[in-house]
Amino acid sequence: MTVCNEVRSTITLDQVDAESWDIVVIGAGLAGALCARQAAAQGCRVLLVDRAVFPRWKVCGCCLNGAAVDVLARSGLGDLVTDCQAIPLSGLHISSGRRSASFKHNHGVVVSRERLDSALIQAAIDAGAEFLDRVNAQVQPIDQRQFIIELKGSATQVSVTAPIVIAAAGLGGRIFSDHRSEHREVSTSSRVGTGAVLEECPPEIEPGVIYMNCHASGYVGLVRLEDDRLDIAAALDVQAIKRARGPAELVSEILQQSALPATASIRSASWHGTPMLTQRRARVAENGCLFVGDAAGYVEPFTGEGMAWALAGGNAAAALAVQAIESGDTVTVAEQWRQHHREMIVRRSRTCKAISLGLRYPIIPQLSVRVLSVFPWLAQPFIRSMNAPFELKTIAEPA
Repeated sequence: MTVCNEVRSTITLDQVDAESWDIVVIGAGLAGALCARQAAAQGCRVLLVDRAVFPRWKVCGCCLNGAAVDVLARSGLGDLVTDCQAIPLSGLHISSGRRSASFKHNHGVVVSRERLDSALIQAAIDAGAEFLDRVNAQVQPIDQRQFIIELKGSATQVSVTAPIVIAAAGLGGRIFSDHRSEHREVSTSSRVGTGAVLEECPPEIEPGVIYMNCHASGYVGLVRLEDDRLDIAAALDVQAIKRARGPAELVSEILQQSALPATASIRSASWHGTPMLTQRRARVAENGCLFVGDAAGYVEPFTGEGMAWALAGGNAAAALAVQAIESGDTVTVAEQWRQHHREMIVRRSRTCKAISLGLRYPIIPQLSVRVLSVFPWLAQPFIRSMNAPFELKTIAEPA
């Protein structure tokens, strides 16, 4: 099992109440932690909060693609994946039924979310951000230039104010009591995410290789983690889960019908789920409150795209927030973030959305795998495009 040091709070609720803050970041996942780190490195007074205790596991394929690794490097964190003992990616093995295809995929790394998230939070702390765990946050606007953030612990509640709020609380996070501000459009064809980690990884699962099986009921991905556990992440049809009487049974069924190795311990593992994966927030900014990462919207990813979107969004939102604080103009930052999110994230996510819709028709993955098994080089242009670096035009270099 992965052994990670607990990332402890650097401040108490009472101390938070006595301080003034430039930026409050809600959610300490990839987007929130990187955003907090970048803003603190530029001299802003940053408070990073989360309701969880870290390290913590979450449903995720645990693959950082080439674009994600590039964002970390350009953020001054090029050594972070090495410090986390990440495994370099070398290949992608795709199956549909009993047919399979293998080809090179040397863009990115595999790393457990326990290690990665904790390392990013520690990087934010090292840059000067304060971190507070085990609190729930709710935001109430005072006017266009200021927010009240209520922080509730197990026994204490305090309120702080800040001109900028970064909302990175994930797909299911709700920080506004106003339903209009929290409205999301959920795709009628959306699948749910589900995942588990097995303590023993079958020997057939090679380090550095992503194993993906496409099925009419969804798709299942397998990777060996840096500590030799097996991470399983899947996007599954809700009705298919009900018919199979649970995600473990459905995943087992999909793997048994494929060329991928199945293991009996799948059924006894602890499975966790997500809300509907393909959803879009009506507005990704509310004055000085910027929704970042999964909180801004999501589509079904395949080989690390979701983590790349989160890191790129966190980096860019930090740059915009710092500029707004330095200029004193926290009103126009909302429109700046809407435009940047649309150009940087939404356009790139369209490819994943198109693929996810195509996978609803079994004939498409079957034909694709058949062709790629004969001509594996045909996958390389697609792999390169999915791993291409982001155009992070507004990012300021850390001080």
